[in-house]
Amino acid sequence: MKPSKSFRNIAPYAVVVLLTAIPLFAHLDSWPIHQWDESRQAFNSYEMYKHHNFVVPTMQNKVERWNTKPPFFIWLEVGFMRLIGVNEMAVRLPSVLSGLLLFLALIFLLKKLGFSRITSIACSVLLLSAKGYNGQHGLRFGEFDAMLTFWIVAFQVFCFAVYLTNDTAEIRKKYLWLTVLGFIGAVYTKAITGLFLAPVVLVFGFASGRFQKEKLRSLVLMSVVAIAGCLSFYLIREMYDPGYIKSVMANDVMERFSAPVEQHQENRWYYFNEMYHQTGVWLFLIPVVWIMAFLHKNFSKRRILAYVISCAGFYFLILQLADTKNFWYLMPVVVLLGISFLLALEMSIDFIREKWFSEQDQRGFSMIHLAILSAVLIQPFVVTCRVTLHQNQNVDGDHGFYRVTNYIRNEWRTGQKGLKWKFIDTEYSAHNWWYISLLNDHGNSIQYFIDLDSIGAGDQVLIRQPELRDSLEKMYTCDYLHDDYACWLMKLEEKK
Repeated sequence: MKPSKSFRNIAPYAVVVLLTAIPLFAHLDSWPIHQWDESRQAFNSYEMYKHHNFVVPTMQNKVERWNTKPPFFIWLEVGFMRLIGVNEMAVRLPSVLSGLLLFLALIFLLKKLGFSRITSIACSVLLLSAKGYNGQHGLRFGEFDAMLTFWIVAFQVFCFAVYLTNDTAEIRKKYLWLTVLGFIGAVYTKAITGLFLAPVVLVFGFASGRFQKEKLRSLVLMSVVAIAGCLSFYLIREMYDPGYIKSVMANDVMERFSAPVEQHQENRWYYFNEMYHQTGVWLFLIPVVWIMAFLHKNFSKRRILAYVISCAGFYFLILQLADTKNFWYLMPVVVLLGISFLLALEMSIDFIREKWFSEQDQRGFSMIHLAILSAVLIQPFVVTCRVTLHQNQNVDGDHGFYRVTNYIRNEWRTGQKGLKWKFIDTEYSAHNWWYISLLNDHGNSIQYFIDLDSIGAGDQVLIRQPELRDSLEKMYTCDYLHDDYACWLMKLEEKK
């Protein structure tokens, strides 16, 4: 008996949810908050959660001017803190769910564009196996880039692709509005980065003749909504926080494009080298399947593929021209290239079948398609699942760096009260500050410093740096309350 139509429609979504459950959600809170961007966002979210200031994020109760992006992602973290409590899961769920929503959206949108269920399901497997999407600063971290990628790929690229290829005016209008929503959402997630693909959308809209068929009034209205939607938060925050827009121009625009920020200076080949590390073996197959795909007789699919490739290429070009370079900025490029590989592979197989074989061989070619996908994707996906299940999530190399973080975190998780430490770290330590803030809000009194000037006999001092430990041993008679590699809690008895 054939499965019902409703079952066939629901099945791909169910398969993707089951396939992605382990690599997305397993042990999501089993490692501490990450040192850099994740800890900053977590701190902004926790203080917004406490103080209910939803317009001006703060860091250590001071106005946040290092992270000047609109707070859409922070709002989501605050929402999850209210739902499930203040913890690592609440910090990371917005990113993880944006990934799951992207996978589900691709099933729906690729079907609209005429691609198979196999390809749409393969997208989730390929992307979860790519370090550039599911690695450091990626899908399982509470940072902006996974959410940004959701808005760009689902709305700016594939909703607009449906607009380009659909012949029904009402449907085209709906998907053009969704594209506008994609730009607003991307700007609210990561500021000007969300507008990188606007030139590509405009070029394809006019080159395809679609924009010329729209009523001028509709295009003007959409443009006004897009501009007003993108600018509204900036203007509102400027009212509450004068000088904010000036900081945005300096931090998000001028500095990152004209000079390397925070020593993120790399050579001109940096992104090319990173593409090799952040993707997979499929990267080397892309030229072959691209060439064969463009021989496909279906003009609509060729235009879709050209649009996806153009978006990936233009985004990569902007990153290449900017002076500030980070490997996680490549995330939308990695995702778009991975999807383009899968689309081109299906088109290539269709081309071969249509060119040299008959319709009766359709089933056989479906099996060939599945076999190629299995050969390319299964082994990396199994490795990803195994790593996730064994909690081997890499957090910036040397785990000794997080030894003191895990100690503070354990004190928080076990509900300790009455702690009176002085935590000292000479480096940026927002991940530790976050846990200390949680402890201080639950009956503890822990101070943090960047030097030894504020300590004295009788203090309990928590440190992770050997040079600080050596200095304290020279200055005081020390009683070790906790002695572990890169984590020492010392009581200073008397000065030498």
